[in-house]
Amino acid sequence: MFSPLAQPLIALDRSEVQRQLSRADEAIRAELGFGLRANQFQVSEKLLTRTITELATGEGKTVAAVPAISLLARHSDGVLVCTANDYLAQRDANLLSPVFQRLGLSCGVVAAGVSGDERSAAYRCDITYGTIREFGFDYLRDCLTQRQQPEADLLQRPPQTLLVDEADNLLIDEATSPLIISGSQAGAGPATEAAYRWAADASPALEATRDFCVMPDTGLVALTAAGRARVYRQAMPPAMNPLAMTDVLHAIERAIYVNVHFHRDKHYLVRDGKIVIVDEYTGRTADGRSWSGGVQQAIEAREQLTLTNETRPIAQVTVQDFVQRFPKLSGMTGTAIESRREFQTVYGLQVAQVASHSPSQRQTLPEIVCRNQMEKWDAVADETQQMLRAGRAVLVGTRTVEQSQRLADRLRRDGIESEVLNATNPEREAEIIAAAGQAGRVTVATNMAGRGTDIRLADSVCDAGGLHVIGTELHSAARIDRQLAGRSGRCGDPGSYRQFMAADDEILHAAFGAARAAAIADQAASANMNANLFRKAQKLVQARGVEDRSALAARNQHLATMYRSLGLDPVLDRFADTSPELENA
Repeated sequence: MFSPLAQPLIALDRSEVQRQLSRADEAIRAELGFGLRANQFQVSEKLLTRTITELATGEGKTVAAVPAISLLARHSDGVLVCTANDYLAQRDANLLSPVFQRLGLSCGVVAAGVSGDERSAAYRCDITYGTIREFGFDYLRDCLTQRQQPEADLLQRPPQTLLVDEADNLLIDEATSPLIISGSQAGAGPATEAAYRWAADASPALEATRDFCVMPDTGLVALTAAGRARVYRQAMPPAMNPLAMTDVLHAIERAIYVNVHFHRDKHYLVRDGKIVIVDEYTGRTADGRSWSGGVQQAIEAREQLTLTNETRPIAQVTVQDFVQRFPKLSGMTGTAIESRREFQTVYGLQVAQVASHSPSQRQTLPEIVCRNQMEKWDAVADETQQMLRAGRAVLVGTRTVEQSQRLADRLRRDGIESEVLNATNPEREAEIIAAAGQAGRVTVATNMAGRGTDIRLADSVCDAGGLHVIGTELHSAARIDRQLAGRSGRCGDPGSYRQFMAADDEILHAAFGAARAAAIADQAASANMNANLFRKAQKLVQARGVEDRSALAARNQHLATMYRSLGLDPVLDRFADTSPELENA
């Protein structure tokens, strides 16, 4: 049963494992009205080892994990089950609690808005559902509590068992994301606030190459001699008089950095007069987070909002470091094989693929490369119209909030009404997804619809060919594109998927740099482009991501060793990180 390379999480003989798995299957039948298939049993068996199990989207990973979770809960002091977001944590806990209760196990959930007493009760359950973010921040709060009141009761028990759903998203994409509890510093004085606002107004007039350069490795901005001279000649408000010229130059470089790297309705939203960060990988808002290093305040100045106080970290841990505290670790996802080396090197986890119950009926249609965004939106609108005439439902995936809104406007020009799902309306997620499989329905969504989303099809849609999924731009990781495609052709249903690309897509800029990307876009105006160039670009970006995560992991390990050698706690005693992209909460 167990691969010789995959370390078992519990010491049980095969007959006992089979007996316990069968018992869990009986509970699932009694409470949910169906039993597990053979491939779902295989998933559960593999989850009892240090393995990330890949099972195709739509094959029922959530329920397949139940036997393994129940068995692990009987042989450890609590199992934490990580999901990709609060919505899925609540959904899975509500669905599966009756099954666990029938097995004599308690089940709780921690999510945003859950009170301290409720959290404490949830962590005392045999099984606790939640997100890595909620688990990680509760760990940091416990660290702070323990330092201040060594005898106080803690929320969490000592780490034992962690099972991670959507493991590639949490252990790869979010691996180096810092979870940080911050303390507020004194607010910006009049001179500093004036500098933020002056720089926000002055920076758009400065030109790349002539006035500033962007470092290719770090993305940091440095003024050229000509740029500094131009800044010196700028009129400045009297409130800035107390500042040294180095402070002024730093303010303008930070404003340029924000103009280059941070864009409204892509990286963040403005909601109720505040900046709300949008998570690139999930398409959801990262409520409670802010950028440090003055970036948050520079964005607020650009958006003409009230400036918040800068923060200082008082406790922090990366997702990677938090996860590695658990001696018993396993996970599952629909897209793991691309990251098998990273799972092995960083976490010591094997990757195993489990075959689908029935062959996928999804048709992958030939990719279409367009000369520019406008041509691409026209082509997407035409294809959507064709699918609607055939009586099908359509899901269109976009990378950003802005693109989802722009595409919905473009479809409306052709008389096509659509439902838009993005970070601006998460409260409508369940409602929009519930209707997305109806005939004639068009759903335009960011990555919010890419993971854990089960679109149920009307019978007439199945008869007409199923859900048609359109990808409008390649992501930085092919896994994310696969997740989107996996919304169609689920559980033997018919369906189809087509990827559209354009010569001015962001993936080319990210892979080849601004100059070459611009040259490619110019050439595309008079010549056909091959989709292979886009796939090459995506592979380059993926490879850089692996290198960056490996380098940061090595750096964090080195820092942790250094802190401990100085008698310091690497979670509570870290010096402030000057990285301008550091996120806080």
